[in-house]
Amino acid sequence: MLIQHMAQFIHFTPNFLRNDTLIKTYGSRGKVLVHEWAHLRWGVYDEYSETKPFYYSNGRIEATRCSKNIEGQFYDESRQPCQTDPQTLLPTEWCKFFPNKYQNTDSSIMFLPSLDSVSKFFHENEHNYEAPNLQNKKCGKATRTVIYEDSVDKDALRSLKPLLSSPPVPTFKVVQRKHRVVCLVLDVSGSMQGSRILRLQQAATHFLQNIIEDQASVGIVTFSSDASTLSPLTTIDSESTREKLFKLLPKVADGGTYICKGLNLGLQVLKKDNGDVIGDEIIFLTDGEASDDINSCVPAAVESGAIIHTIALGDKADKALREMADKTGKYHHHIMTYNVPEKV
Repeated sequence: MLIQHMAQFIHFTPNFLRNDTLIKTYGSRGKVLVHEWAHLRWGVYDEYSETKPFYYSNGRIEATRCSKNIEGQFYDESRQPCQTDPQTLLPTEWCKFFPNKYQNTDSSIMFLPSLDSVSKFFHENEHNYEAPNLQNKKCGKATRTVIYEDSVDKDALRSLKPLLSSPPVPTFKVVQRKHRVVCLVLDVSGSMQGSRILRLQQAATHFLQNIIEDQASVGIVTFSSDASTLSPLTTIDSESTREKLFKLLPKVADGGTYICKGLNLGLQVLKKDNGDVIGDEIIFLTDGEASDDINSCVPAAVESGAIIHTIALGDKADKALREMADKTGKYHHHIMTYNVPEKV
């Protein structure tokens, strides 16, 4: 049986989590979380439709929803009765379905988690198969059926037994990022000539112009046969500061690839703000074709507490670079480059 694909991520904005006035619009945070979690973990879809909010059923206009037992009225944005489109004979695009606040039905979470009475997913015998929503288009089954028969948790859910007592009260630890400190460590060795040094400039410029946030501190280190500091830690406080930094980016590549020299100098630059590197970041851009034994410096870098991102320009990067990124909990990424011959 085909397992439903899980989603990649869900996102709750700080405003949604902190602003209690939004509960009236979206529903309790718990039910909204269950709705989004079902997308993420079990691959089910919404039971409403933004593109086809209404349809005909037995000669009657229905709102796209599960359950059809959810009652409500059709109004436009000014809360006036809806007009009918002469071509489709359905309500015009400004028309919305407004459910009655008090309902008898308890389903479905994937249609309207904001409704007070809603607390369950749809069973197969309750499901509205006519509704032109993504759940019917993609799955053709009730959400609860997909969760219990096709999801990654189907085996565990079938054997799930009710709790004998109330679950323990959850505890949360609120973690807030401290002042962000980043050092770009850039490979300017001979093997970076051509398209690789160009890709390095583009990636570093994009980071400095568009990614690193205001008030963060950024340093820049380059390395080849030796390592040097192009810029000590600098606070990003204006567009002119960003411009000064990316104008420093290297344009010439020459020499050996002594990765440990670059890594060690990057860590030294990070220490300049408060004497340690715990939680600070290194973004390491290199082709990874080392002239030295990088296993001699990687363990100490991992133990330092710094977060090390590695971006390999090419496909020959030492596997220790990936391991370094993995062990510090961050990413390793490849940027493929191609040498284009110059015109004659």
